[in-house]
Amino acid sequence: MWECPFCQHNTIDENLKAQLNDFFDEEYKRCVQEIKNNYIEYQKESNATLDSIQELLKNELGEDERRLIQQLGEVLKSNIQTNIINMQLKIEKPGQEVDIQNSQKNLDEINDIIKNINGAIKKHNNLVENYVEEKRKVILDVWLLVVQENQEMIDQHNNRIK
Repeated sequence: MWECPFCQHNTIDENLKAQLNDFFDEEYKRCVQEIKNNYIEYQKESNATLDSIQELLKNELGEDERRLIQQLGEVLKSNIQTNIINMQLKIEKPGQEVDIQNSQKNLDEINDIIKNINGAIKKHNNLVENYVEEKRKVILDVWLLVVQENQEMIDQHNNRIK
């Protein structure tokens, strides 16, 4: 039993000690479970992201885009592996501080490459969709060029006909 140094009364009895131990024990277990849940979610999302990058690399890409996505994917994979090891360490030793590497920059760069590729695809698709109109414009432009190049000959012919 603990006595107050001022009034000499018992301040902490066995019941209060048991309540404090239960409270902190439950809080500890809740925190460890939260770490485990975050670990499971991180693994799931990380695997899905890496799988998406592998699927992306199966598509037709320019050589520069392919090389850059592969490099960024490898850096991302390395960061994820390091984070998983650190999260496992945190689960085993919850009191130990660990660093989790931020991979957002790599993901943003990959997303920018995808946006650029999608922009080029959209531009190409618009050209294909407008093929008939573009073909008509080219034919008209060619005839206008032929007329301009031969305007003098056309004028001479028209003068002879009159």
